[in-house]
Amino acid sequence: MDGQRPQYMKLAWGDVRASAGWKSKCFRLGLVSLIPVFGDIVREGYAYGWARDVAWGVREQLPAEVFGNEDGRQYSRGFYVFVLVLVCTLAPWAASSLLSAVTGMHGVAYEHFWSGHGLMPLFWASSAVGVVTFAISVALTLAASVFAMVGSLRISIYDRMSAGFQFGKVWAMVRRDTRGIASILGWSLLFTLVVSIVAFVVTMVVMVALVTVVAVAVGVVSYGGADAVGSSMAAALALCAVAFVGLALAVALALVTMTAYSALSLVTARAVGLWGYQFDVASWRGQDDPLPFESHV
Repeated sequence: MDGQRPQYMKLAWGDVRASAGWKSKCFRLGLVSLIPVFGDIVREGYAYGWARDVAWGVREQLPAEVFGNEDGRQYSRGFYVFVLVLVCTLAPWAASSLLSAVTGMHGVAYEHFWSGHGLMPLFWASSAVGVVTFAISVALTLAASVFAMVGSLRISIYDRMSAGFQFGKVWAMVRRDTRGIASILGWSLLFTLVVSIVAFVVTMVVMVALVTVVAVAVGVVSYGGADAVGSSMAAALALCAVAFVGLALAVALALVTMTAYSALSLVTARAVGLWGYQFDVASWRGQDDPLPFESHV
């Protein structure tokens, strides 16, 4: 690459868009992602298999089949990555919960307790502790996210779960190019936030529209001059129709959202693979051996 710092997410997005049938593949990944756990395994195995290829220097399009399992490792790789991501998700939560328990009650939620006992100075001190605890929790979450990305790449390269949990090796890679991996994480979190906000807003709009339709339908049926039995049947039919439409819209929205998340997963994994290319993966030996740049120090 040239002397400028690579824009990994931009390059990865270009690779996704350059792949034949990429929209269809994202849709299929989004569809299978509606299945808990199994969908995650398929998506992550597919995404990090592609990331591994580019880390080795192989610039090919997305694999032809989502369930192709060309290398025979897609599902085991996806499972290993799923476990790593699960651990990296739960670990910061457990640590922050323990930290909150150790530091005691803090924050405005306990203002009445402190003021009721004439201990307002402790309230302000406790709130300050709460701010520090929150900052530490955020830092732990971000660090765990970086660890999950780099660890997932190592899993895909060695085809072993243990390779993803080697803190020393992951830290050595992150320390070598912190800005690069931090940039990938930052853009990934930003796009995740955008997708989440759009999905939330659309969901709220649909819910309000459905509630309005139900209210209007019930009002029309109730005051339309029909007999009591006919009115009840019409109201029931109207509610069933609205419920069916609401369910269909919910499924459609979930599918669109998961398709967007799947596309983001492909871009993020590819970006991590592009980032990993700088570490001369072709020269890697055993997972416990020094990395090439460590040997040259």
